[in-house]
Amino acid sequence: MLLCIPFCFESFFFFVQGGIKAVIWNDVFQAVVMLAGLVAIIAVGSSKVGGFSNVLDIMEKNNRIKLVRYRLIFMRHFNF
Repeated sequence: MLLCIPFCFESFFFFVQGGIKAVIWNDVFQAVVMLAGLVAIIAVGSSKVGGFSNVLDIMEKNNRIKLVRYRLIFMRHFNF
């Protein structure tokens, strides 16, 4: 909850500055925050399981991902 206060001030600052420049910088800032969060989630989550290779092993064992099982068959129709 305390993290919302700086983001409110940041949004208000860009609102006061105004214009498309403010919107672009706000989008850049949000993209950086989201990418940092994505990297943090991947790093913390994979370290809790025992590494990224263990994550891939668990995913493949539970049929959540199939890494190398793609075939190009042009004569067969696939429906989703």
